[in-house]
Amino acid sequence: MVTVPQTSIDLPEYLRLHRFSTADYLQMIEKGVLGPHDKVELIHGLIVEKNEPDISPHRFSTADYVEMIEKGILGPDDHVELIGGVIVEMSPAGIPHNGFLMTMVELLAPLVGKYKIAIQGTLNVSEGQVYDPDVMLLRRRADGYKSNLPESPDVLLIIEAAESSLPHDQKVKLPVYAAAGIPEYWIADLEREAFIIHRDPEGANYRTIQIRQGDDVVSPSAAPELSFAVRQAFE
Repeated sequence: MVTVPQTSIDLPEYLRLHRFSTADYLQMIEKGVLGPHDKVELIHGLIVEKNEPDISPHRFSTADYVEMIEKGILGPDDHVELIGGVIVEMSPAGIPHNGFLMTMVELLAPLVGKYKIAIQGTLNVSEGQVYDPDVMLLRRRADGYKSNLPESPDVLLIIEAAESSLPHDQKVKLPVYAAAGIPEYWIADLEREAFIIHRDPEGANYRTIQIRQGDDVVSPSAAPELSFAVRQAFE
């Protein structure tokens, strides 16, 4: 078992840690997700490190997290992501968010066949970071993504729709996506009806950042054959 270092990411205070039932905790032990080298305990539903001066959440490896999904410890009703090795709760999508995703499916439809398109699919971004981006444009792969999760080299474009999550998408996810080499990252600001387009990752940042609104025409760098006016995404 691999444990993610405590220094892997600073977790913002607003993130809600996922709480597990006693049955979940015992199942993790039984199935080997938690082993004898994990000095942890379950306190009020939180899996925390023992003998720490402050309550420190246990950090899981990507392999541990994927295993929890495969073994049913985490299911479709658990709206969670792995951020810095910590399993956190994600807010449910609101009506504008859902509407935006439906519209993006229509706008991206011409790319079906040439690329794979995933809506809120699971992405193995990097060790300790497993996210469910709103939209992913992926390279086609021989296995059709049936043998393992998409990984960062598979990704051509990520789009995250932001209502209240804008600070999270900018301050938490952006540096992780950039460091993982995601070539293009769009944040759809649902309140301003704008795309914040990030390209050319370098370290934990993107060198090129553009804001596009209204009649501005946007196009994924990997698929220049597709273009649409920004307003179309918010209609």
